[in-house]
Amino acid sequence: MATRPPLFSLPAKFAALLMMSAPTLVLCCAPRLVMAAETIHIAVALPLSGAQERLGQAIKSAVTAALTDRAAALRDDAPSVDVIWLDDACSGAGGAAVARQVAGMTSTVVVGVIGHACPSAAQTAAPIYSAAGIAFLQAGALPAHREPSLRQGHTHFRLPGQSSQGRTIADALINAGPLARVALVRDRTRFATDALQSVAAALLSAGRSSVLTETFTGGDKDFGPLAQRLKNAAISHVALAAFASEAVLLVPQLRAVNPTLEIIATDQLAGQDFANPLTSEGVRVVMAPDYTSSPRTADLVRRLGASTAAWNRSAIATYAAVEVFAAAADGRTAPAITNELQTNTFQTVLGPVRFDATGAADLPAYVLHTWTNGTLVQSAR
Repeated sequence: MATRPPLFSLPAKFAALLMMSAPTLVLCCAPRLVMAAETIHIAVALPLSGAQERLGQAIKSAVTAALTDRAAALRDDAPSVDVIWLDDACSGAGGAAVARQVAGMTSTVVVGVIGHACPSAAQTAAPIYSAAGIAFLQAGALPAHREPSLRQGHTHFRLPGQSSQGRTIADALINAGPLARVALVRDRTRFATDALQSVAAALLSAGRSSVLTETFTGGDKDFGPLAQRLKNAAISHVALAAFASEAVLLVPQLRAVNPTLEIIATDQLAGQDFANPLTSEGVRVVMAPDYTSSPRTADLVRRLGASTAAWNRSAIATYAAVEVFAAAADGRTAPAITNELQTNTFQTVLGPVRFDATGAADLPAYVLHTWTNGTLVQSAR
């Protein structure tokens, strides 16, 4: 099988291709077969232009590092890997264009796609990949306060598995049991509205609902009447979306009338402006997990050199996605790759990863932390 010359070299069995041409609009339905000892062509879709270009460069470095690190461990008869870099510009239109380009390739058969970290690009691309029978591992998705549409076709997998603060809060409330009486309390900003609407939708989908919703205006100081309404409704759990400037007043007033009240908040309360133990103690906050807590991931962060924590998390998740896909694709047909992703457990830099029936990895983008003596302590995964 003829291939184009790589633009840069990776050790041993790896080469990479840079492909930035205009998208091809013809869909291809040819069988996607990978034979042992042949070349596997994998596309990596990432923002190489626009506002998220630097994120794209961090992801590109992670993919290159993953392939380089994997080279020495491969069998002599293992397939080589060609990577085709494709720019989705972090947009819905860009995602669809890249997906059509991959599905329409005839001279090079791409058996899978990794990337589309921007949810808008992933959501438009995934149905096209599914229709073409191409496995798609959405990797390193940027976290969001609102859960986007989830699985878009049977070939769509996601790592991390979910990307919403609202979904994480809802899961904690559901786990509190059927007797939990929930209030949604928020300010009137768009962020807070979207986040708690996501909580409400997730509760409803699980057959649960909140008892009441309370809103307030930024700058409010007297929350006594609100606290009394929660007490009168026998509220046991509060989902809170508010800035620390209001929360430092709101939380003590809520607990003054209900000392056992459980409060789970968005990451707006993760900063030092809410850290005073007299206010924060026991409040749970959803935050991105610490991907640098193990020596291996800490070393990877140093090597990649991404300049923000969010980019580091995205890059590390993409590194793990390469590990997953390389294992799943080894010598398999495209349908077998999808089945392998759906049924197997994969060892990665982030630990074992498995996908559920919806294609979501058991690796969340957000986890609960609890304020304890002025410090946020991450819950066990």
